[in-house]
Amino acid sequence: IIRVEGDGLETPNLKKLDFSSNSLTSIPTLKFGSLEILHLGFNKITQMEGDGLETPNLKKLDLSSNSLTSIPALKFGSLEIMDLQKNKITRVEGHELETPNLKELDLSSNSLTSIPTLKFGSLEILHLGFNEITRVEGDGWETPNLKELDLSANSLTSIPALKFNSLEIMDLQNNEITRLEGHELETPNLKELDVSSNSLTSIPTLKFVSLEILDLGFNNITRVEDERWKTPNLKKLDLSSNSLTSVPALKIDSLEILYLRFNKITRAEGEGLETPKLKELDLSMNSLTSVPALKLHSLEIMDLQKNKIIQVEGHDSETPNLKELDISWNSLTSVPALKFGSLENLHLGFNNITRVEGDGWETPNLKKLDLSWNSLTTVPALKLHSLEILNLGSNKITRVEGDGLETPNLKKLDLSSNSLTSAPGPKLGNPIYCDCVAAWLVVNQNFLDRVRVICNNGTKCQELDLDAMKSCPAPCPYMIVDATLPEEVGKNNTECIKHGRYETGTVVEYECNQYYILKESRRRICKTNGQWSGRNQFCEPGGKPSGIGKWPWQAAIYDIKNELLICGGALIREDWVLTAAHCLAVDGTARLRPKDEFLVYLGKHYRNDSLDDEFVEKRKVSTAILHSGFNRYNFDSDIALLKLSHPVELTERVQLICLPTYQFLHFSEANLEDGNIGWVAGWGANGSDIPSDVLTEIEIPVLSNVNCLRETIKRKGKGATQTLNSQSFCAGHDEEASKDFQLVCSGDSGSPMVFYTQALRQWQIEGIVSHYLGKKRCSMMLPGEYGIFTRVNRFLDWILPKIEDAR
Repeated sequence: IIRVEGDGLETPNLKKLDFSSNSLTSIPTLKFGSLEILHLGFNKITQMEGDGLETPNLKKLDLSSNSLTSIPALKFGSLEIMDLQKNKITRVEGHELETPNLKELDLSSNSLTSIPTLKFGSLEILHLGFNEITRVEGDGWETPNLKELDLSANSLTSIPALKFNSLEIMDLQNNEITRLEGHELETPNLKELDVSSNSLTSIPTLKFVSLEILDLGFNNITRVEDERWKTPNLKKLDLSSNSLTSVPALKIDSLEILYLRFNKITRAEGEGLETPKLKELDLSMNSLTSVPALKLHSLEIMDLQKNKIIQVEGHDSETPNLKELDISWNSLTSVPALKFGSLENLHLGFNNITRVEGDGWETPNLKKLDLSWNSLTTVPALKLHSLEILNLGSNKITRVEGDGLETPNLKKLDLSSNSLTSAPGPKLGNPIYCDCVAAWLVVNQNFLDRVRVICNNGTKCQELDLDAMKSCPAPCPYMIVDATLPEEVGKNNTECIKHGRYETGTVVEYECNQYYILKESRRRICKTNGQWSGRNQFCEPGGKPSGIGKWPWQAAIYDIKNELLICGGALIREDWVLTAAHCLAVDGTARLRPKDEFLVYLGKHYRNDSLDDEFVEKRKVSTAILHSGFNRYNFDSDIALLKLSHPVELTERVQLICLPTYQFLHFSEANLEDGNIGWVAGWGANGSDIPSDVLTEIEIPVLSNVNCLRETIKRKGKGATQTLNSQSFCAGHDEEASKDFQLVCSGDSGSPMVFYTQALRQWQIEGIVSHYLGKKRCSMMLPGEYGIFTRVNRFLDWILPKIEDAR
């Protein structure tokens, strides 16, 4: 559309009008008395005059992603929200606007270099992120209701000396700020200040009377002033990803949460800390060699994972209210009898523990003990009357004897991925329930033959077969290869095994479900050596653009507030979707948006909801979880989970995608080797910067991080590679690719990158679309500019416990 005439339209009740993604060059002359929402984003508008619009009830105007160079001089008495992000605006003047009720103004991703004194009497939220601002005028602002100010991703070198009595939230992430002084700000109601991802090296004594949350992560801070801070209401302080070598001796009476992860801390002494209300302390990913002897009577949660701890002593710590202690991913070889009177959860996984003391534990409230991924050869003889969950998965246990265990309330025992040659006997307590929970046992035919356990209903485990498990929900996608059994050509005692037993000479034919293409031969024969002829078959999605139902695990995340399909996701359980953290965060921050602002669609193909058929399933969100390490500006830990209001119904159009597993981690790593091909589907922008109308797929190769860094530095300089780390990977086409190369674009975020793992005969999620190196529009991207994906196998120890804990 290049022209719109509003005079001839008789629509007295029209409230919403969407002209986005067209070819308009100016604002259409509209006359709609009832219109409340007008979308004009993704056009080619260079100028806009408000005189031609007769829309007395217009509340929201979207002019994002156009070519405006200044804020249009509008006259809208009713306007409350105006979106001007991603234009070419170089200056902003507040007096030009006659919008007395304007509450939210978005000017992010433009070309602003300075901000003068503004006058917006009703304005509550102002977004100025992702510009090139070096200066902000502090005096003379007339914004008496301004509550939230976003100045992230600019070029500020110091905190602007602002005077805002009403301001509650200020975001200064990803600037070039080198010093932090609290007395320069006259913001008596400021509650949240984010100065992460800057260039701070030290923190002086701060004075923020109303401040509740202060984020100083991802700087280069080596020293924190230990004088008593004048922050009587500060509850959360984030100093993660800095260069601290010891725990700062903070004196903050109100502090409840302290994050010190990703520093260089080698020692932690509790005597210097005067934080009588501290409940959560995160010291993960430092260089501690022992559990710190802290004296924090209020502490409830302490995270020490991924340090270098070699010993743990429970009696050295004066933490009488400690409920959760995480010492996983350290260097422990043994665990003595611990004494934590209030402890409920103890995580000791991913160490090298060979021995656990059974007697003498004084942990009367311990409910969950995780000893997975260690080197235990037998089940430790624990005497823990309160214990309900014991995880011993992925050890080297060869036998299980229940006599030594005194755990009368034990409800769940995990012995997966060990070296057992026979199933545990009945001495461990409750009988085995041979329902869907035991499906894993039935599939493993060789192991099933050696089981000597009787089910609670009297059935012998050896008598179970796959038919008994047909109604069970699948942990991974249902088999998409169907085998039919024609006549048997010959008979003897030699057998081929494939989901059952077939005699020599049996001919098996394979076919794929709709939307899949069979790879390898359609027919195989059971040979005299007990093996099937030919190579393993598998079904591969085929066709472009994506066929309906081709990627049945693909989720679409819909933003109810902004009425947009914003991101993709992957269905990993019937009621859980994996996506990117930035999809669920408040723009430009690491703060989680309310869960009620999202809907999730499964089985969806068309962007337009009116084209959905009866196979599309829609769910509300009951729980949204961002990774605690997520940082919006370097995209670290860009991963999130959505729990659906109720489970989906698995159909041919809605299926699960497999997660990598610790047991077969080497297959996951092999998928991500340089040059391997993966698939991504999504509704992101196409080469013309227009959001796709249908689910679209691309096939792209992985590029090793080393090669990705080398090529990106050569093309863009070293600064462009700061968002690539060991928890992410690159994918895309190099400079020699043809002009019709494919890549991920804006709107594809959160979508899974999947691979067919032939050894396991299953599709598997390895990546989540996070971002791409550069801020260009899709139409401006060139070969050699790569997408960055969150590396899923690095977050299994986060994903699985979150799902388990929510049960």
